[in-house]
Amino acid sequence: MSATLAKQQTALLDLLHLKTTDLIALCAESMPANGQFCFKNPAFALRGLRAYRANAQALCVTALQSCFPALQQLMGEENFSHLARDFWQARPPVRGDLAQWGNELPAYLIQVPQLQEMLLDHAYLPDVAKLEWALHTAATASDAALVVQSFQLLASHDPRQLRLLLSSGCAVLSSEYPVVALVQLHDERATAAHELARQSIADAEPQTALVWRQGFRPMLAEVDAASATLIEASLQGESLADALDAALSLRPDFDFNTWLSESAQKGLLLGAALLA
Repeated sequence: MSATLAKQQTALLDLLHLKTTDLIALCAESMPANGQFCFKNPAFALRGLRAYRANAQALCVTALQSCFPALQQLMGEENFSHLARDFWQARPPVRGDLAQWGNELPAYLIQVPQLQEMLLDHAYLPDVAKLEWALHTAATASDAALVVQSFQLLASHDPRQLRLLLSSGCAVLSSEYPVVALVQLHDERATAAHELARQSIADAEPQTALVWRQGFRPMLAEVDAASATLIEASLQGESLADALDAALSLRPDFDFNTWLSESAQKGLLLGAALLA
């Protein structure tokens, strides 16, 4: 993209986020004495900018709907649309790719005064949004392939010299609420898990979510504390020895060999590597 085009796009975005009164003032101020400038007809320019704004807001609502389908269903379509438009105004996209916009929405939910009454009864909504953004991030993460030969390092090297390689977009999120069940219940692909999800929601127990990518598909599952600790330590680049010690401190009977096999089969674990 040329520097000139980038500046023009930035200027247009700035205009789209101005208040109507500011737009009118800008149109009037931009008309030179000869009347030949592009804003020589303020009313015409204002109509054009309003059309751009309406289209941009509609696109942003659609973009957030694709990232946060469960959140939309939990809030209701009308409430979610209002939230999306307000979020677009308060936290506008800074990139041309709208798929990269929305990471601030979970925190923004807590800041919206109009939603505070809803959050009193539905305090899990920000955590649901965090989990859905993690799933979206996993879906758009860079590809990473299984490194079969690297598993030989587990037999030939000290665990203190190794670290685990995990799936693209892998993330662990702990919540006081049954967020895994809430998202699965609103996921059309997770029909087999719906009954378990309903029971988990009824029990209202805290859940720790594991997100990873299997092939090109983002995956979601509840994970126990020991496994979550092992995964988080590995994501932070800690050695296998330290990650395993952390897991065993929570569950002394943690079976690493079983975890290793199951994680490799489902695409969570891609291999091992020597620590730098």
